[in-house]
This record gives sequence, structure tokens and C-alpha cells, in this order.
Amino acid sequence: MSKRMISFIASLILIFVCFLPAHAVGGGESQIGVTVDFGFYHAVKSGRYVPVHITVEKLGEFSEGILELRVPVNSQEQYIYEHDILLKQHGAQDINFYIPVYGDTKYLQISVYDKEGECIFTHKETMILQDDYGEIFTGILDRLENDESRLNNLIVDDNSDISIKEFHITTDNFPEHILDLDLLDIIIVNPSAEKILTRNKKKTLEQWVDQGGLCIYNESSKDGYEALGNGVLCYYSQNLFDQDEEDLKDIFLEIIDKERMSNIQNEMMMRTDSDYWEINDLVSVSNQESADSLYFYMGLLVVYLITVCPLVFYFLRIKRKSAYYSYVVMGCTCLFSLVIIVAGARTRMYQSIVNYCRIIDLNQDKIYEDTYLGIRSPNNKMNEMTVDPSYQIFPVQNGYDSYGIYSNYFFLTGMDG
Repeated sequence: MSKRMISFIASLILIFVCFLPAHAVGGGESQIGVTVDFGFYHAVKSGRYVPVHITVEKLGEFSEGILELRVPVNSQEQYIYEHDILLKQHGAQDINFYIPVYGDTKYLQISVYDKEGECIFTHKETMILQDDYGEIFTGILDRLENDESRLNNLIVDDNSDISIKEFHITTDNFPEHILDLDLLDIIIVNPSAEKILTRNKKKTLEQWVDQGGLCIYNESSKDGYEALGNGVLCYYSQNLFDQDEEDLKDIFLEIIDKERMSNIQNEMMMRTDSDYWEINDLVSVSNQESADSLYFYMGLLVVYLITVCPLVFYFLRIKRKSAYYSYVVMGCTCLFSLVIIVAGARTRMYQSIVNYCRIIDLNQDKIYEDTYLGIRSPNNKMNEMTVDPSYQIFPVQNGYDSYGIYSNYFFLTGMDG
């Protein structure tokens, strides 16, 4: 190889190295440390709320900024959550999100921005959804951690390959927020755990059952079932884990009623919240009070066509002024355009449109009340709504944008004001 060629290659390498990013060449110390945990041991289920726990630790000069979490909903939409960060010296901050995930939620994008808006940290956390078979997420609550696999991968329904996926939870790690349990279909409580659960954790468990969960008390002092709100408490007097595989199948098929099994099968096939489309229809209705009759605008169109074409031509021909036809037609067009603008003024929206529905569920012993909001703006403008800090907002929409445009939905949590 000639010296000229060697010099040319060396120059290219030097130029490439000079234009490398500074952090790739020199490394440098990170200003923060970020750890991410989600779901149950990173296991998630489509159509459920998934807890995302993020810890931001101060390692350098950074002390104040914003943490941003991006969650794809489908190929056209993504949710964006923001939370303020305020770190004391050598301190750390725990931030919790509860996000709905769907079939196209393949990852979580975590970014941290400083006060000037410069990104100082970004990380993509892969999220794996099981698409080939259905799983009944079952939490086993015990006093101590037990890694023994007793129910894992047990096929409950041979026709649809629905199986048990077990998660071991200790009493110390049992959450006190009900949405931390939304991924679970069944919770099995062992006797040792039942005795030492704190009052707050027992209340969380009861709330979870109350909203539709299925709780099995293993080795209970009694047998039978008890309705609690929309859920069921099952008392099983024997040791569930001493049964053989065939007996376990029969036990779970008996405990899980046909309606609950059907809901699990629908989730497996549709990969979406079964109530979504009904709620979407309720909160997406148009404002009928501002809608004019279609016959009114059809009448204006007929009058316009008759006036501009035949009548104008006939009138100018009688007056022997056909040379002015094009000018008169242009004037009539402008006049009728003004008429349409004035007539349709009351049908045009300039501010955000907020629709809501309140659903009241009358149960045997309780009354449940949920409020769903639908917020839209004309011309795809940004929506903004301020709520009392004591409320939490959880997104439920799961559909493509009407115009096929990639949309971002912001949810601010923990922000002042």
C-alpha cells in the first residue's frame, strides 16, 4: 500500500474520532442513577394497569428537573407521563406510575431533563407481552419468600391452553396501593401470611376483591364462597398445594366460574380492555345542541346552484350584459360563502370539548361510582385540563387517532399547581 493511501486512511480515522460524541470517547461520570421496575418481576398483561416504580439517585450536580415516561399505545399513539424531580444532596427519589398497556406496548422510554430542558439520561426498557397463550396471573401470599414452583404452568383449560403463572409475594412486600395488584387474577393467601398482614394491607386486599378479584384462603377453618362487592372470597379447608395435577385442575375450574373464564379468554383474544369501546362511545358523543339540520344546508346549496348558474345567466342576457357574467358569478360565490360562514358559526368549536359519563353500579351491599372523561380540541390542538391535586388521572383510551396522525397524550403527576 502506498504512503499516500496510508495517509488518506489515517486522516479519515482521525476525522471520525474527532466527530465522535464526547461521552463515547471520554466516558464521564453520570449525574444520576436510574433504576426501573415494572409489573410482577417484569411480567405484564395486556389490558391491565401496570405499576412502574422508578428510583432516581443523585450522583453528581443534578438536583432538579423532570422525569418523562413514554408508553406506546399503538402504532399511532403514545402516552407521555411527566413527574418533577427534586433531589437533596446524596438523596434519592421514588416515583410511581400506573400505566395501561396494550398489545403494541413493546417498551417504556424513560428520560430525565434538567431545568434547562436538556436531556441528561435516557433509557429504553423492553416490555414483553405473551401473545401465544393465556395466563392466569396468580399471586401466592406467604410470610417468607418461597421459590418452589407449585402451580406454575399448570394448564387449567385444555381447550384454550389457559395456564397458571404464579408470583410469590411476601407480607413485607405486599403493596398498599390497589393498582399494584391490577395484574393479578387470583391471590392465594397462606395461613402464615393471613395472621400477620397489617390493617392497611388487609384493606388493600379487600378493595382488590371488592373490585372483581378472586381471593383464595388456603387451609382455612371453613369451606365455601363469599361474595364481596364484584369479587369472590373462597375458603379452602385443605392444603391446595398438596393436591395432584388433575385435582388442581378440577379445583381451579370450580373456583373460577364460567363468566370469569370467558373474560380471561376474551382478554387473550382481543388484547384490550373489554369495557373500553362502551366507555369510548359514551364520552365521544358530539354536542347535538349545536348541530343544525342537514336540510337547512341542503336548501342553501340548492338556492346557490340555481342562483349562480341559470338565474344570473338569464338575468344578464335580458339586460344584454352577458360580458359581466364572470364578475357577477364571483360576487355571488363570495356572498353565499359569507352566508354559509355566518349560518355555521354556532356549529364550530374553538375551545376544548369535555364530555363525561358517570357510571353508578348498584351492588347488593355497596354503590360504586366511576367518572370517565373525554377531552377533545378542534383542529388537533393541544388539550389541557387542571384538576385538584388530590385526584389521580388514569388513561383508558385505546384506539387510533381519527386522522391517522401520531398523537401524544401527556399526563402530569406530582407537578406543583
